[in-house]
Amino acid sequence: MVRNRIIFPLVMVLLFGGIFFAKPGTASAIAINPIPLSPNSAIIPSIQPGGAQHNPNNSFPIVMSPLAQCTGTSDAGNAQDASFFTDVLGQMGISSSPFAINAFAQWEGDENTDACSNPIATTYQVAWFPSGTGCTESIFNGANVRNYSSKYCGEIATSRTLLYTTACGSDCYKPIRDMLSLSNFDYNAILGAVSTWNGSGGYTSSLVTYWQSIWPANGSSFTQTHHLKYMLMR
Repeated sequence: MVRNRIIFPLVMVLLFGGIFFAKPGTASAIAINPIPLSPNSAIIPSIQPGGAQHNPNNSFPIVMSPLAQCTGTSDAGNAQDASFFTDVLGQMGISSSPFAINAFAQWEGDENTDACSNPIATTYQVAWFPSGTGCTESIFNGANVRNYSSKYCGEIATSRTLLYTTACGSDCYKPIRDMLSLSNFDYNAILGAVSTWNGSGGYTSSLVTYWQSIWPANGSSFTQTHHLKYMLMR
């Protein structure tokens, strides 16, 4: 019994002494995984196109990829045709329609940007793309609008901006997606969404009013001018 009374405290001292007085650096390294940014991720960056980028986590670096440059005037944002927006709609799970293409055509014309493969001037970063796209970017202007290295890369940036932006505190562009899918037209909600996009720029009201004027559910129909614009985008 005496021996046990001596041995037990000694074992406890050695055990806890090893914990409290272990040499620094002897513990195994802990791997810290980066923030997941896949389309199904629960953590999506907060993006505000046309304005300053918001870093969703201070430990997540905002990294610029190698520079992307336009290889010709056909790469400019304001030179994109209907196929660009058909692809964007598909990436968002929205069926293409004359209304949706015409809505995007007017938006492209209002932005009228030369940014490469970026017709409605998003600032979405390639660093936030799914892995394996091979896309690169460069800064187009002081508002952090991007040049993208290909049409495909610009389509990804555009669709992901419209799908995942939470800079307004919620799903900022759902009213625009609802409009494009012909499911709902909420003028004030769309006006707020476009204001978030361009920082309440000059074309906000006129663009949303135009969209309302050609919204099929409002009893509107394409005029000859509307139809011509749609055909030119094809």
